[in-house]
Amino acid sequence: MRASTYHRRSVNSGTTRDYIAFESNYNGTYYIAVYGVQASNYTIAVKDSAVPTVTVSYPNGGETWTLNETKRITWTFTQSFDKFDIDISRDSGNSWTTLEHGLPGHFTYRDWLVSGGTSSTCRIRVTGHHADFKPDDISNANFSITSPPPVISVTPSSQDFGSIQVNTTADRSFTVQNTGGSTLSGAASVSTPFSVVSGGSYSLGAGQTQTVTVRYSPTTTGGHSQNVTFTGGGGASRSVSGSAFSAPTIQVTPSSQDFGSIEVNTTADRSFTVQNTGGGTLSGNASVSSPFSVVSGGSYSLGAGQTQTVTVRYSPTTTGNHSQNVTFTGGGGVSRSVSG
Repeated sequence: MRASTYHRRSVNSGTTRDYIAFESNYNGTYYIAVYGVQASNYTIAVKDSAVPTVTVSYPNGGETWTLNETKRITWTFTQSFDKFDIDISRDSGNSWTTLEHGLPGHFTYRDWLVSGGTSSTCRIRVTGHHADFKPDDISNANFSITSPPPVISVTPSSQDFGSIQVNTTADRSFTVQNTGGSTLSGAASVSTPFSVVSGGSYSLGAGQTQTVTVRYSPTTTGGHSQNVTFTGGGGASRSVSGSAFSAPTIQVTPSSQDFGSIEVNTTADRSFTVQNTGGGTLSGNASVSSPFSVVSGGSYSLGAGQTQTVTVRYSPTTTGNHSQNVTFTGGGGVSRSVSG
């Protein structure tokens, strides 16, 4: 209530009083009608006095505030007050929620960590408490409170797939999180020989996370690297790298072995050399049927370029000609003939 004149009414010779303010912008005579009062000691005191006022300075309409940020509510006043109350409305002033009660009367601002719901129809009300009046003021127009924007966080900062064989695959994962507000919407992408195999699209509320899985599928040897691009919330990129080696390839020399002619129930030995002429590790074994047998080097695990000797024994128990094939596994596999 704002007025320039008020009167004090008492029905007990001034022991207690009511205050009624009314606008009076002109000099002259005023008539006050009193109803419903029966008292022999009724008194009226009329006083010219400037009623103290409060004016909201900020926010005063059109501003946009964000949840979880600190904003300063400011106001001015014309006379001293005992205290101030601050309220907020999120429905254009139809209902109010108290932000602060009983602030000291000399205060002209209050810092507020913006909280509560979002709205585009917010207003602030500041009420001053004075001995005779409680004037208030409200933001002239609506202001908005919005959610903070989404912010993307991707961990770890990079992924190394190590060294794998050509035409095989390896998977690694990144975690995408919305460390801001609102909804983080985006997608992850990467160029060959890498690909996103799961979690490539995301829609994350504040604090939510999602796993994005990247696959390394080299088809050529050598080192490879790319950047995984994550969109939304400011965007991010994370490096991925790996190297690829060729598959193991088996080579066995010579192409055959002839044990010649030996006496029944005697033995003769011949050897083959197994080599890994590819990459990786050549793992396998050599085997043959009687009257031949592998007597040494029958199992092998060879790195690129490494060799091993495999010894085959001929142990005939019957007369005549004998022949078999020695089978070598791993690296594509081969067989070599033996005879005697």
